[in-house]
Amino acid sequence: IGRRTPAKLERLERDLHIDTVLKCSNSRLSDAIIRSQLPLLATHDAFQRRLGDEEVEVMLAEHLTVFEHLIAGQRAKAQKALEGHLRRSMTTNVERLGTLGTLPETRRAAFLIPAS
Repeated sequence: IGRRTPAKLERLERDLHIDTVLKCSNSRLSDAIIRSQLPLLATHDAFQRRLGDEEVEVMLAEHLTVFEHLIAGQRAKAQKALEGHLRRSMTTNVERLGTLGTLPETRRAAFLIPAS
């Protein structure tokens, strides 16, 4: 794999959440994934600076588990592993968003507005 760079980590996220999950026919799941990715994409560089080695290891293990189940044809296990990953990630990402502070207006995506 080599050195873990923000671009490689972003690719891993895209492999699971975009290239795999969004290929499903479940439009509700696809919509939820797209909506959950918007704040992450908007603050991606800040997330990369704050993502510790432990969090990266957990994320990689969770992605690997989902793919192992998919490759083995274990659909229900893959779904359960993906659900666990999304639930855990939601908690850590919301906490991380709370620590970022205000984004400069030049870096803020149009759909993000500061809370007053």
